[in-house]
Amino acid sequence: MQEKTDKLFHELMNELDLPEVYTVMTAMRGCDFSLPVHKDVFTARIRYLVFGRKVWGIIRDEPELTLNHILGLIFEAFLMNLTNREGEYSHYIDHIRGALNVLEDSGVFREEEKEIQWLCILSTNLKGIGEPYYRDAIKDIRELITKYVDLDEEVYTRIMLKRSIDEKSEVLAREKITLYELFSPKFLALIVKAFHEYKKALRYEGGRLPVIDFITDPNLSGVYVEVSNEYSDFPKLFINVDIGEEGYKKWRPSI
Repeated sequence: MQEKTDKLFHELMNELDLPEVYTVMTAMRGCDFSLPVHKDVFTARIRYLVFGRKVWGIIRDEPELTLNHILGLIFEAFLMNLTNREGEYSHYIDHIRGALNVLEDSGVFREEEKEIQWLCILSTNLKGIGEPYYRDAIKDIRELITKYVDLDEEVYTRIMLKRSIDEKSEVLAREKITLYELFSPKFLALIVKAFHEYKKALRYEGGRLPVIDFITDPNLSGVYVEVSNEYSDFPKLFINVDIGEEGYKKWRPSI
């Protein structure tokens, strides 16, 4: 396997001009902020495709993804938009899209060609999720995954807000919906509404909101997101989606 990777690397370098090499290398550095799901799905995979195991940092040596990965990507892209960091996100995802386009056009990764094409389409749709007009992008991602998952499956969703350490979490939304409804503008609109409630709970009187950060954690049962203000332990916004078995079934993406 390593000999094959070495051969692919030399073949790739012979095919690319210097600007293309630069495009690929910038994508392997990763982003300057914490987007663990994006780093795992995109950055780590590009590192492995180009260098195999001969590289520092996380790598993803298997092509398979899960539904939890895809939902985690959507949450990360969408929250970058809601926290007014869409410019930073666009900068990162453009590097990823550029590198994937170079790898696809190189003709070197024949076995991974369909996977790379699929990831490129996904990254383009995620850029749309990270912008104010996300409705078509979420529908496009739903179509992209439709052959891998049963969209009629039900999932349990919760969005909760906790304003103080002594207060029980206020349930802003809790319902069972299908995967089809989960990957929809309607569900993202619920997150927007909850985020507005979260900003009210901050009780910030200044002209700009304080720094808001979030962490996304895909696990075997689903995806969990915690949104918080870096200067205070409270309030916090929690988004939890319990997908169950459908969430961690692995599949190899292709078009």
